[in-house]
Amino acid sequence: MESLTWFLTFAIVALWIGVGVDLLRRPPGLPGGWRRGVRRLLWGLAWAGAGLAGVWGPELWSQSSSDHPAELTVGAPTQESRAVLRTPFAVQIHTTRRDADSRLVHSERRLSLQLPVALLAFLAGVFVLRRLEGRRGPALPHGSAGAGLVCLVVLMACEPDGPQGADASRPDRVMVETAWDTLSQLRTTEEDPILFSAGAVVAGESGFWVLDRMGHRAAHFDWDSELQWHVGREGGGPGEFTNPRTLALDRRDVLWVLDAGNHRISGFDAAGRLLDEIGLGDLDGVLNTFSVAPEGDRFYGMLFQDHLEPVRIDLDGRVARGARIRIRDADDSSFGMAFQGVMPPTAAGSRWVHAFSMGDGLYLMEELEAAAERVRYPEWIPFPGVIREERHEGNRTVTTTRMAPPIFAARNVTIADDRILVRFAGESEHAGRLVDVYDLTTAEYRESFLLPTPGQMAAWDDRFVLARSDPTPELLVVRPSR
Repeated sequence: MESLTWFLTFAIVALWIGVGVDLLRRPPGLPGGWRRGVRRLLWGLAWAGAGLAGVWGPELWSQSSSDHPAELTVGAPTQESRAVLRTPFAVQIHTTRRDADSRLVHSERRLSLQLPVALLAFLAGVFVLRRLEGRRGPALPHGSAGAGLVCLVVLMACEPDGPQGADASRPDRVMVETAWDTLSQLRTTEEDPILFSAGAVVAGESGFWVLDRMGHRAAHFDWDSELQWHVGREGGGPGEFTNPRTLALDRRDVLWVLDAGNHRISGFDAAGRLLDEIGLGDLDGVLNTFSVAPEGDRFYGMLFQDHLEPVRIDLDGRVARGARIRIRDADDSSFGMAFQGVMPPTAAGSRWVHAFSMGDGLYLMEELEAAAERVRYPEWIPFPGVIREERHEGNRTVTTTRMAPPIFAARNVTIADDRILVRFAGESEHAGRLVDVYDLTTAEYRESFLLPTPGQMAAWDDRFVLARSDPTPELLVVRPSR
């Protein structure tokens, strides 16, 4: 019945287009002897009006499907959103309900078959009028019929499934079971604050480094999770941080810290000595994350407003900019911050990745150009829209605009050998533990596996480092069982 509903929709649309073309070519006569141009205008308006009115009519049949049944782990629904698609014969309504923490409680898709009375009456009237004129009914243009048939074939081959609809480019997630061996572990306490917080983490031959944002510093640990040194403190002087955001590491084990507060990148050698500080005054924007080239001589980043703009920064702070990247499937009114993402701390030569944190997909970049089309995640994550609220204060109307609560996608990215590893959140029960694997050359999705615990992730050789605060910082070094 669902296929029949969409078949009728495309058939009536194709017929409506064909009638419209015929009316413009041969406008029927009207009482009063109107000129041809006037008749064409009047019939064109009547044709357009019938098309608009045709999306309404009495309901004949409906069916509903639940995409995400309610779970016990979420609260009572406090927010509801509806998306309605109206066409002749078919009406599709997608309803989502979320709790106070913006977690999905229920998602339902309802398809109904309706009778487009106004449109059918108009088409029947045109045919009757043509017969009275002694002419054949309007022939359906081949292009319109072909378009209807193409749409029907595509729809029947891949029917809509949830809010993202049919998307042949979206891979199916393939889970690979993975067992883990623990190599080392560190649990901090409030009495022994080696770390006040555990944020971004990077890994190299001599161990791993953890960003302690609350402590305004970075810490280096060996592979036995033994502390080697700290660098940084709060302030604006050399080697100090105001708002450290993330870390990057080059092949010499030089640690680079992105400090949004001081608007600079600071580099520290393998012993923790300050090497360099690169000012970002020429950037004309704010970096939230970055990648360093393996040689440590340049950095890559992505600025965002209503688009993405790739940038490259050299050690003198000079900025090169790539072509802007438009996100076509995002709401035009979305906040720019909806396009922010995560990047691997170390680029693979001139290749790096921008993976959306609150949207669908990732870009594999080659220097300042996209090396491939945007790659869709196995799980569809919509870009957050905009919520506008109005309130009246006397004679004034105050409008407040804010970003809708997002669904988080990529949490962090790392490049290991020929693989891109994306730690993913999404809406599954394994949010934060899922790792999706992509090919570094083609950006094609390969497989997915589960980490032993959620946390910021870094990878080096066959080892993984996980850092989290729950509630005190905890570090875990693991590797797949052999």
